[in-house]
Amino acid sequence: MSAKLAIGFVSVASVCVAGLAIFLVNASQINSKINRDFGANKVKLEQLQGELEEKAKTIASLSSERDQLVTERDQLVEENDELVALNAEMEIEITRISVSRRRALVRDVTRDAGFTQFELVEIDQTDNPVGPPIRHRIEGDILKIDWYELRWRSTVARNDPDRSFPIFLLRGLYGDKESPAQARQSLDPNTPEVTLDARGVPPEVYNRDGRVSAREAVIWERFWDVSHDPELAEGFGVESASLNSVGQQIRPGYEYEWVITGGGSSHVISRPIQSDAEPAS
Repeated sequence: MSAKLAIGFVSVASVCVAGLAIFLVNASQINSKINRDFGANKVKLEQLQGELEEKAKTIASLSSERDQLVTERDQLVEENDELVALNAEMEIEITRISVSRRRALVRDVTRDAGFTQFELVEIDQTDNPVGPPIRHRIEGDILKIDWYELRWRSTVARNDPDRSFPIFLLRGLYGDKESPAQARQSLDPNTPEVTLDARGVPPEVYNRDGRVSAREAVIWERFWDVSHDPELAEGFGVESASLNSVGQQIRPGYEYEWVITGGGSSHVISRPIQSDAEPAS
């Protein structure tokens, strides 16, 4: 009986040992598989972490680019606003430069013994006379006209419509054979001195329904003081004050249009007078 039990015990032990061996083999295989899977998953995890870091960098870069684009957009909007304002200023400046601010016609030209006689009448933008015509005589055949020119500071010109353009005060007429002082004797005995614009008041062409400020009157009266005193000029809003002139030979049979633009440039247009007489048959 004991021999049989021993044999049975040995058989059971063999089976257990065999089962344990199989279990250990399986456990080893499972552990190997787990290790392999873990390693593979670790690699994938590292890859995913790398991809996540790259995407985070991409997101950060895109966010930075977005912020930069927003900044550039704001700058463009600001620059556009500045350009719009500058364009408006340029349009005003173009108008200021191109618009004729003083115009006069020289006509009825005659010559006699080295002297030239003529009539001068100032006209407005619609060709209507501004004041009565002046009949005058100069020595020589080149007529010179000079004027005081007053320019306002840009800040004043932008903010005050009445001072948006330079102002020109016509001073006198004279010929090339005489000085301005000699030429101021008029042909009209009621006008002993030829001065196109009265001193101390704005020219009639600038008269705004009779409104003449005390400031303007002082500027005209103290023109050369304003020209020489920077503090005085700044107080009046004046950028510059100077004397300019233009000359043109005048001939019988022609009339001449003299123009000063808002920019201060001047020119003279010569036109032959067309006779209304019919040609002889």
